[in-house]
Amino acid sequence: MRLTLWGTLTAFSILLAYGANTAACAEQKVSKPEANQTKPSVQKATKEKSELQKLADKQKNPAHFDNAFMLQSQNMTSMAIPEYRDALTADPKFVSTYNNLAQCLWDRNGNDGKDREEARELLKKALELEPKNVGTMHVMALVKDADKDSKGAEELYRKILRVQPINFRAVQNLSEMMFRQGRKEDAKKVINTALASSPPETDVAVYKQALANLDKAKPATSPEKTKEAKKKSNEG
Repeated sequence: MRLTLWGTLTAFSILLAYGANTAACAEQKVSKPEANQTKPSVQKATKEKSELQKLADKQKNPAHFDNAFMLQSQNMTSMAIPEYRDALTADPKFVSTYNNLAQCLWDRNGNDGKDREEARELLKKALELEPKNVGTMHVMALVKDADKDSKGAEELYRKILRVQPINFRAVQNLSEMMFRQGRKEDAKKVINTALASSPPETDVAVYKQALANLDKAKPATSPEKTKEAKKKSNEG
């Protein structure tokens, strides 16, 4: 369920499924130079695109991955899981498959807890393959938050933002988690820091709306304040 802070935005980022394939997104940005760019700038963008294309070509999705991703994006989790398993067999070193399969298993939460146990193991394996993979860290942060390990989740979100200061989902989920904890000013700081990092215009609009929601909303009372209030009540 989404809180007032972010309205009806999606909580869990299937769009992060290509955590190991961010070159494709970067390529789209550099392939659209501004109309008033000078010729050297266009040449530079073209060169950057060429380098990014080389990287993307090395990261082709394994068989079954695209079909699994499509099913996952349509919330057909149980059907996506066997497809991701086949994708792992096709390429056991493709980190995004581990991330997405872990996410699907976590969401399904079946087999008497075995789904989530397997999800954790998949994320550990993903980190062994790529210790700095942003997609893996993000799913792990969501898992830790669900496990009530807010400190661990926050550490991971901050680690992501050190690598990618304008990672939309990290900004969104970290600030929302802080909002739930009653840390309204901390949530504002996370969003304002992202705004200062020149994010895409589409994100700017959402960030500004979130700040407006923060000013209007009454956050949940933090655990520390709740304990303090109970203590005073008992003393009285």
